[in-house]
Amino acid sequence: FDFNLFFFPILFCLIGAILSIFVLKILNCLKTKIVNNILKTGLISTVCVNAFAAFLLCKLFLNNCYFYNKYIFTNNTIFLCICVGLIVNLLVNYATKYFTDCNYSPVKFIIQQSKSGHATNVLAGLCMGMQSLIFPVLILIFGMFICYALCGFFGIALCGMGLLSTTMF
Repeated sequence: FDFNLFFFPILFCLIGAILSIFVLKILNCLKTKIVNNILKTGLISTVCVNAFAAFLLCKLFLNNCYFYNKYIFTNNTIFLCICVGLIVNLLVNYATKYFTDCNYSPVKFIIQQSKSGHATNVLAGLCMGMQSLIFPVLILIFGMFICYALCGFFGIALCGMGLLSTTMF
């Protein structure tokens, strides 16, 4: 039992939350009227800062190798699992943006269907709502599969930690 491996997720989530708030404070100083650009810039910069923090924590805080059953955890596999979680976070965000932004076809379809009445509006919204779940679920499953192949169930936990490290933003 290694205490560094036990406290690593807690420490990374704490540092990720602090860095996310720090990026939010920096972006708050920018006085711009376009909120979408601030959100996109903030999310990408928060993911990059958290990836750099994960790299530093893996190199400074963890030892080289950990063995558990058939899995070998190294600094690199732990870092890759966190990065997969951060990339999954970005992809789920962009999939959500596609289904909720007025510039893309799902919202235009709902607008078009709402011209013919209330029932078609509700059915079109229900249809797009169900379709909007396909891509995020597939992205999450693919990310979990990659992390399980790298570090087993601990890799899935690290992927979730990478997903949730940008939650404060």
